[in-house]
Formats: sequence, structure tokens, C-alpha cells
Amino acid sequence: MSNFQKIAFVFFLVLIGLLVYVEATKPLPVNWYPSYNKNDKIPLGTFVLHDLLENHFRENLIDVNKPPYLYLEVEAPAGTYVFINNNLMFDDVELESLLTWTAKGNTVFLSANNYSKNLLDTLGLDLKNFFFYNRFQTQPVLSLVDKTLKPSEGVHIERNFRVSYFNVIDTLAHRVLGFSQAFEEESILKKAEVNFLKVPFENGQIYFYNQPEIFTNFFLLDPSKKHLTAKVLSYINSDGSIYWDNYYKTGRREDASPLHILFKTRSLKWAYYTLLIGVLLFVLFNGKRKQRPIPIVEPLTNKTFEYTQTISGIYRDTKDNRAILRKITAQFLEYIRVKLRVETNVINNLFFSEVASKSSQETSETKALFDTLKKLENNSSITDKELIELLNKINEFKTKIDGKH
Repeated sequence: MSNFQKIAFVFFLVLIGLLVYVEATKPLPVNWYPSYNKNDKIPLGTFVLHDLLENHFRENLIDVNKPPYLYLEVEAPAGTYVFINNNLMFDDVELESLLTWTAKGNTVFLSANNYSKNLLDTLGLDLKNFFFYNRFQTQPVLSLVDKTLKPSEGVHIERNFRVSYFNVIDTLAHRVLGFSQAFEEESILKKAEVNFLKVPFENGQIYFYNQPEIFTNFFLLDPSKKHLTAKVLSYINSDGSIYWDNYYKTGRREDASPLHILFKTRSLKWAYYTLLIGVLLFVLFNGKRKQRPIPIVEPLTNKTFEYTQTISGIYRDTKDNRAILRKITAQFLEYIRVKLRVETNVINNLFFSEVASKSSQETSETKALFDTLKKLENNSSITDKELIELLNKINEFKTKIDGKH
């Protein structure tokens, strides 16, 4: 690698390191996701409001993590049900359950940019949005009707938010509580329209507030604006329980595990635990019962020596020394053929010379050994002593070749 290549390599390493450092240390962009979740501290979360309500209402503030039709019919006594989200879409079953509870003399507080059509149709309402044809941004300006609660001037939210208002209301039955306008080019405003409404429903009432952003963290942490939130909430009757909805939230935490269905139902949860305990006990006891010691398999032993002892014992017991001699002779000739590579078909002087040269012995010694073999073969009887002497001579012959007995 040349010096130029080394310098270029170091330069690129330093450049990559600087880029990584800049990327790691730069501030994260503000997350403007419309969560409305009580646990979120992002600008459009409701952590601050929920914390303030907890401190003010204490045990009267109840978190509801279920849809209304599951909660109201069984658990909820009288009080106020608070829904805050960018969209509130109730299906027919949920809306019927909510309205039935409201008709008994309870209060529902709804704050959203958009509501389900079945809810608006049931109450005779129509919702529209401010829109500028020359640009795609709208900034809300909010105010209240009641002179004792009305701010000295409208509260301007200097961000691009959807500004919704009621286009159709029942002026005889519905009570207007606040207005919204759309800010445009410094001081030019759209006409004020109704965005805060009280709708009686049999013995109860429903409040609509179409700018849920005033209940979020970024609004409440602005000292110049937070008074509007307090004045809007002052319409809620705080004598009974306050039910805080956690179900209709865009930022609701969902359990991704399929087991959450089991754990949400008490009977299924305990059935699951019982199954796990049963499987564990089965593995422990059944596995222990079936365990057996592994037998030790002894390796095969070399039985050649025992076999030789047995065969030799048979020959010795029968006193057949001539058969033993034949075995000794055959074994010795096999040794010569294998070890010395000498044919044993013809035993003559040439054979003796070749064996002697390959075994590093005298020809006379080799010839004398074979003469002993021939002599014993021609004898009418062979004694044990003669066989032992022959074996000793053969072993001496092999020792000179192999170097060991």
C-alpha cells in the first residue's frame, strides 16, 4: 500500500467517525405523533393532564382500559366519562351502551377532531373543517362564551392543526359554550364557529369539544394558554367518579403476544397455568421413571493365546507328538515364506543358501536346523524332549532375524 493510499484510508476513517459522531449527538426531532396516551410525554400525549387530574380527584379518577360496552354495563356507577383523542369512532353497540348510560343522568365529555357518523346523526349534528384555498395550513384560535370564564382574548395555537366546528346544531336544545376560528395572515380570521357544545340527552348530557390539542402536554406546559384547558374542564361535574378512557387512544399500547387473549380472561389464564404445571410434572416424573442405567460394554479381547493353549493342551493330552511336529514344521515354513520371501516347495542346497543369506546366518547352521526337522520326521517315535529342543532351535533362528523372541 502506497503512502497516498494510507493517507486516503485514514482520511476516510476519520470522516466516517465524524459522521457517526454527528449523527449520534444531534438532537432527536420532536415527535408530534397524536398519541393522547396518559403515559406519553411527547407533545401530543396527555401525561400532564392525567397527572393533574390524579392529584385533584385522587380515588375518584378511574382509568378504563376497556371499550364502553364492556365496562359501563357491569362496573361503572354514576359519573363522567372522558374521551380525548384525535378521532372517536364508536360502533353501534358501543354507542348504544354509552347513550344508555348517559340517559340515566350521567355525563360524557368528548374531545376530538372527528366523531363517528352514527353519533352525529343520533344527536342531529354536522361537523365541518376550516379550509383555506390558498394554503394548506390552519392554526386554531379558541374562545369561550361564558363571560366569567372567557379569556380576555382568543387563544391562538401557533401550529398547523385541524380546526373543526359544528355546521348544524339544534339551537333550541343545544347550548353553545365556545367558538373556534382559523388564523390567517397575522390578524385576519375566519368567522367564529361553534366548537364547544353541550347536548342534553334524556337525564344526562354530552359535551363536545373539537380541539383535543388543548389537553395535551405541549399546551398545558405553556403558561399563557393552560388557563383555557382549566376553564373547559370546569364544566365537568366533579361530584361523582371521573372515568378516563384509555381504550380509544391512537397511541394505545397493544400487546403483540397472542397469549394476551388468555391472560385477559381469568378462567383461560388459570387453565393455561394448570396446563404448564401438568406438563412440568409429567416431564419430571415420567422422565425419571423411564431412566435406565447404561450398561458397560466391554471391548472384545484377543483370545488367540487362550485358543493356542487349548489346542496345544489337546495335542499334549493325546500324546500325539508327531502331529505337533507337523504343526511346528508348517508354522516354521510359513514364517520363512512370509518373513524371508523364500519359496519352500523344494528344500535343497540352493534353498539353504538363500535362507542363510536373508537371515544373516551361516548356511551350515540353516542346513543343520532342517536336518533336525527331517530326522525327527523319519523317527518312529518322538519324545517331548526332542520337540522342546527343536522349538528352542527355531526360536534362536527367529531371534537372530527379528531381534526378539
